[in-house]
Amino acid sequence: MPQQHLVVFPGKIGDALFFLSTIRYIQKAYAMDDKIAIDWVYGSPTLDDMVSFLPMTDLPIRNYLPYKYGYEGDCHEWKKMDWKSIFPGYDGYHNCTMTEAPRGMHLTNWIPFKAGVINEPTMPATTLQFDRERVKAFANRSNPEDAILLHPWIPFPERCSKWLLKLNPEYGGHKIVSIGYKEEPMLKDSIDGRGKPYLSYLGDILRSKLVVGVSSSWTTWSAMFGVPTIVIHIAGRPAHAGVGIFGRHAVDMDRPFLYNIEHKINELLSLSNPNPD
Repeated sequence: MPQQHLVVFPGKIGDALFFLSTIRYIQKAYAMDDKIAIDWVYGSPTLDDMVSFLPMTDLPIRNYLPYKYGYEGDCHEWKKMDWKSIFPGYDGYHNCTMTEAPRGMHLTNWIPFKAGVINEPTMPATTLQFDRERVKAFANRSNPEDAILLHPWIPFPERCSKWLLKLNPEYGGHKIVSIGYKEEPMLKDSIDGRGKPYLSYLGDILRSKLVVGVSSSWTTWSAMFGVPTIVIHIAGRPAHAGVGIFGRHAVDMDRPFLYNIEHKINELLSLSNPNPD
């Protein structure tokens, strides 16, 4: 009978994607005959769409267990909770709740390191195997094939990403589609792809030629899928935010000028999408 483990992580989508490396570490350390059953207790309701997709992947997660989580301060309470008494009967318990920012370590390793899953960082590439055709079916077919997806999210302190809004809305025949929440800015004259159901963006990413944006769940997904990706970091390129290790084509840019972005876009447009129809 395979070992049964419970992992606890209440973070939102972006952090949860980095957390997936912890699942791989646990799988490698505890799987018997390559078999292990892992249940994940999550708290943020923003993860509901994400966990509806992850069963389509090769992650060894058996169940996704939503648990009450009120606000960010709850993470300190989650860290102290006796999860064995709440969910008894597991062979192993791994409380991966983060209560402090990473220090000198990438987030993919910081989470399992602080949870005691690993002793030293190794920074493995986090990958997912999944049914690509099934995920592509999420896409909005009204979007052009081989589009450039742009997420010009502008939170403080990343105001410089307004440069993204000055890009040409078309490059080499590739239309740019602005993605994000409906209230977020979009590139003038680009195709408005904002405000769509979350999972549909995963299909759009797989059909895209390139994804450009700040560090967010969409650029993390695209890098993990192996789609050419440009991730803009303005606040000094924090060590925990780089997503390049997720995908072979992902590129981090620190305080980029407009011509640098254009140069990198032109460079990556020459690459092939690894997820062709």
